Amino acid sequence: MNEKLVVIANGFHPNVGGYARFQVELCRFLARSYGDVHVCSLQTQYKPGKEDEDYTIHPILWPKEKLFGSNLLSFVVNSIVLVHFILKMRPKVVVSANYFPGSILSCLPTLLNRNKHIVYTHGSEFIKVSRTLAGRLLLRLTEYFTDVILFNSELSKHKAYDLGLFQKVKISDIIPPVFKTSHYD
Repeated sequence: MNEKLVVIANGFHPNVGGYARFQVELCRFLARSYGDVHVCSLQTQYKPGKEDEDYTIHPILWPKEKLFGSNLLSFVVNSIVLVHFILKMRPKVVVSANYFPGSILSCLPTLLNRNKHIVYTHGSEFIKVSRTLAGRLLLRLTEYFTDVILFNSELSKHKAYDLGLFQKVKISDIIPPVFKTSHYD
């Protein structure tokens, strides 16, 4: 299978922590299983190394710190950049983490291009976001434009459902943050 996929990664490199490590392993798995993977990442990340040969990194998203600390300005700039990128790439699938602005930004081009949208939620991101009215509204909007939601644990799935989140998503599954790649063979 040779499909084009876009993965939206807020932090992306093996050296920045557990969740970023999972994203790297996910991209390797997707590249080896499905084909052409393009990763949209923050501009502040490390340059791609030998371990990143399976996918293409596009450091095009702007961190909010570079935009005068403004979440709203970061959201607007990243919305424009990401919509343009996804419309240009025309991927079959968009994979995003359930953080903001990533997951909500994925909804816009998904609507225009009719891409499949997969959201991976890790731990408690959705709990933090759900504490504000704006966050709850964004979570609800994300839910309507998500084809598949992947949780990192049974506990995360139960917490989300207890909060009444993601129940409209037709397909949900649990994928622990471990992928076997040739690196570990």
